Amino acid sequence: DTIHLDQVPFKHAADSLAFPAQNAAAGVRFALTQTGLPMETLLCNAARIASLARSQGCTHLHAHFAWDTAAHAIVAARLIGASVSFVGHGHDIYGTPIDLPLKLRASDFAVAICDDMARDLEAQAPGARVKVVPFGVDPNRFHPCDPDVPCNGRLLFIGRLVESKGVTDLLMALAQLPVGRRPELDIIGDGDRESTRL
Repeated sequence: DTIHLDQVPFKHAADSLAFPAQNAAAGVRFALTQTGLPMETLLCNAARIASLARSQGCTHLHAHFAWDTAAHAIVAARLIGASVSFVGHGHDIYGTPIDLPLKLRASDFAVAICDDMARDLEAQAPGARVKVVPFGVDPNRFHPCDPDVPCNGRLLFIGRLVESKGVTDLLMALAQLPVGRRPELDIIGDGDRESTRL
């Protein structure tokens, strides 16, 4: 389920600040030191995330991308005494990184998508724990279907429905196929392109 932060009552967020974990001070120090977000915004959003995480019994928070999401996860995790990690992909590491050495030191570990990125992250924050999870498809687990097995004629997209993911291009390409040869497409995700219609 997707829960948007504006759905979390402020009272629940305030409870996260009123009853912090023992290491919550580390989260507040991070919020004061980072430069990517206004401190009040970061603390308010992190308190809402902390409230949600605590209510769901979360013991680890993981952020996708090393930008604002990582900052929010770090502060939220410290407020509730959870561990925290984040993954970088490319632009957030090499294009427009924000407080990256600080985030590497403040998290329990970071995930790199290749060995080169892991070395680059370790160079920015010596001593940071960096794990490599290759970004791609494991050919030992996912391989082309047996040619003797008939195709079910379906495609699946799972991801954010934003322009950069190319879903509109995919739909336009499928629309050019004859109806009898056009595969069915299941789309799972949300985003600003969710209501796009062709």
